[in-house]
Amino acid sequence: MFNKKPFLYNMYGIIGVIATLVSIYIAYIELNPNPISISMSILSSEKVTDVKMVPGVQANFTYKGRDVLGLWKVKVRLTNTSDRNLIGTGLKSDLLYSSIPISINNNFKVIDNNLEFDSVGIISKYNQDSNVEIYFEQWNEKESAILVIYLEQLDSKNIIPTLEIKSKSLIHGNIIITDDSNMFYTVKRKKPIFDMPKWLDSSTEIITLVTLITFLLSIVITLVFTPIDFFRFQKWKKEHSDSFNNHINSIINSIDNLDIINMLESYKSKPYKAPDWVWKNFNGQQYTETQHTDTIRQTVIVVVIYAIALLSIILQMFI
Repeated sequence: MFNKKPFLYNMYGIIGVIATLVSIYIAYIELNPNPISISMSILSSEKVTDVKMVPGVQANFTYKGRDVLGLWKVKVRLTNTSDRNLIGTGLKSDLLYSSIPISINNNFKVIDNNLEFDSVGIISKYNQDSNVEIYFEQWNEKESAILVIYLEQLDSKNIIPTLEIKSKSLIHGNIIITDDSNMFYTVKRKKPIFDMPKWLDSSTEIITLVTLITFLLSIVITLVFTPIDFFRFQKWKKEHSDSFNNHINSIINSIDNLDIINMLESYKSKPYKAPDWVWKNFNGQQYTETQHTDTIRQTVIVVVIYAIALLSIILQMFI
């Protein structure tokens, strides 16, 4: 006859080990999130008022009705180079501030900006501090936008505009600036020392998925069977507790060893722990089911804790 008791013990042991490993893995992921990054590539930087003039001839330039000493047009491509989507609003925002601030050196002033191309849904604003603020709600992986910034040069020095990003604008990430306007100054992402093979990466994802499913099943099984086992145990106690206690007393009467007597007394409240020799000659129904809770309070606590754990994992997966 199949003995369910050792089988259940082994199963719960395996589930416990798997649950521990999954918990460690989830904790590691939470404490060591994948780094995120945004690439800001300067495509062009041109002085549109830089024209060859006839010696002795002076020209005045205006932009949208206002006089400017010199007008620059800077074109920038912004790309999400992370391995996941970026969130720009709410509690789960990946931004340290409410936006990504792009600052210009002090010799220039931002007078206008617009989006030449946008697959993200970016909102760009500029302020009097010569900053351009980039706002977005969700930025999908590999999506990009091309931003055009118009700058007024505030003096006649022979300088060019430079763009900078506030340090640590991204939480657990970096914004990488590359100047592709003349291919002279280029910042490249560091190539990883070790690239994980694609087949191994897929295998890791499969193992993680199977482990997570097993962990979820163990939670569901505990949620379902903990109250069922408790009420089954209460029913057995109601029908057989008195006769079982009398049976234990009859065994105790023939034993002089105090330790064994104390052990036998403990079986009155926890009959499922009694070995087979205790049940010998017992006329009632033997109770050997694995029991995790002995009181209604313990049962409610276990169900609530596992229900919260299950709900937390579901919310983490789908929200």
